[in-house]
Amino acid sequence: SGINGPVNTIYNFGKDFYIGGEFTIAGGIASQNIARWDGTNWTAPGSGTDRTVLSITSDAANAYITGEFDNAGGKKAVKMAAWSGLRPYIASQTQDTTVALGSPFVISVYIRGSQPMTIEWYKDGKKITANKKMIFIDSMKYSDGGRYVMTASNASGSVVSDTIDLKPGLPAPQICAVTVDTVTGTNRIIWNKNVTYPVSKYRVYQEIGKDLYVLIGEKHQNQLTVFTDSFADPSVQSYSYKISAVDSTDKYESNLD
Repeated sequence: SGINGPVNTIYNFGKDFYIGGEFTIAGGIASQNIARWDGTNWTAPGSGTDRTVLSITSDAANAYITGEFDNAGGKKAVKMAAWSGLRPYIASQTQDTTVALGSPFVISVYIRGSQPMTIEWYKDGKKITANKKMIFIDSMKYSDGGRYVMTASNASGSVVSDTIDLKPGLPAPQICAVTVDTVTGTNRIIWNKNVTYPVSKYRVYQEIGKDLYVLIGEKHQNQLTVFTDSFADPSVQSYSYKISAVDSTDKYESNLD
């Protein structure tokens, strides 16, 4: 059914598009010179203006409208009006990540939309806190790992963040030396044992292509951190290795730094 008059301006805020002009109908909905399209439906944001709208813009919380009107939303507003009916949307948020045990971290979601706004956080489906845009973790623990979701709502609508999968991680062990075993003529890899974090075992990886590593063996925490690569022949070519640590629950493995 379209718009029954001229459109002077189009403004995007999140998933919503606002149009302003000189019309009384938008998509079959009565709309006094301003209307909102959410990708599916037209709605009238408030009672509109008594005359033409020329421009629409906004900051993070309010819309600002200019035009030839004397009244907006049923109140006196000569040629300019502010409107606090913007639905919340998520401009940016923390992505899935692994945080080293003992490290600080902030989970954040940047919300735009009109105030007042109610914010709630959920971890693994259970509500944990409200009215905070960020969750501060002073020192990462196993119990901090989980799937976080934030919801935000105001009088005009609501939005749900993408799930943020936060995993506790271990620092990658550092290789001390790669030497040639004088008896077998193969490579021996030696690394520092991690005594700060609860480690069950170490995994040894060999590079088989640029930034491509395959697992070639494991050593448990109670063993010497020395591994012999019996298939390597250093007289023919050189080899690169990396070591990872696996935590005591066997659920988390450090990155191959």
